[in-house]
Amino acid sequence: MRGRWQLVTLLALSLITLSGGGPALAQSAAEPAPSWRLVPPVLPGAASIWLRGALSGPPSVRVWWVPGSGCPGFMPSGQAWLNAWPDAEIRVLHKPGIDAQGRCAADFPRQDRLRDWAHAARLAIQSAATSAQPLSPLPTLLVGLSEGGEILAALAPTVEGLSGVLLIASPGLDPQAWAADQAAREHDTAGWRELLAQASSAAPDDTLLDGRSLGYWRDLLQWHQQANLLALPVPLARVWGEHDERIPPSAYARFAALAAARNAGWCDWSVPSANHALQGPEGDGIARLISRLSAWSRRGAGGSVCAAWP
Repeated sequence: MRGRWQLVTLLALSLITLSGGGPALAQSAAEPAPSWRLVPPVLPGAASIWLRGALSGPPSVRVWWVPGSGCPGFMPSGQAWLNAWPDAEIRVLHKPGIDAQGRCAADFPRQDRLRDWAHAARLAIQSAATSAQPLSPLPTLLVGLSEGGEILAALAPTVEGLSGVLLIASPGLDPQAWAADQAAREHDTAGWRELLAQASSAAPDDTLLDGRSLGYWRDLLQWHQQANLLALPVPLARVWGEHDERIPPSAYARFAALAAARNAGWCDWSVPSANHALQGPEGDGIARLISRLSAWSRRGAGGSVCAAWP
């Protein structure tokens, strides 16, 4: 059935924080670390921001972190992963409809829209750049996990001092370019055709289909990011699990072939035997990634983020 695959966005990368997928289990969602604070929206319609400064000394890099979809939300449980990056100033965008404990509102599935999330995230970044306390100049990374990766191209132009973009468990292709391949991989081509038919029908946007609103599916099926990602004037990096059950290997391969010609830089790290959430027999791929990024930024975060790769 179509519910078994549901594209990439229906498996939240954030879900692994509560299912044995990493060190986030050590951090109670009800007791966020004192170094973190949730900054409410400044502009109407903007997302909130979980903010944490460097844990020791001045920051060497600023990170805008865009979580994946789903409930519970990535924060506050995800703080345990990010606290392994002590020299970074980290700003996690917090999707509207999710409370400070990561719990989603009852109407979240009907209200959640990809275009609305991109707009709210963009406003949050803009508000940080135009606040009474402007951001100090720092090398700045824009990181997106799973669904978060889908909106990075829309956010990048608003990020002050952007020096690199990192996709995690997100191939870079437009979603409609690989969704049919995933349906075939799951032996559910008929379900894919049904979804297309429902999305093109006159049914209201808030109609639920496989846990998402038709409005969400309509946004996703018309979402374009590939060309804008490839055109970014900064290094582009990607990390993904070789055994990703939610995205076909062909999607990762096709984007890599296009990105290899980028003048601004491209690097790709596939985590052996890891799934969509970067978990596998060799351990926690997210924790390994954070460790590499932390080591790179401790060296000064100079040059391309691709220097963090082996």
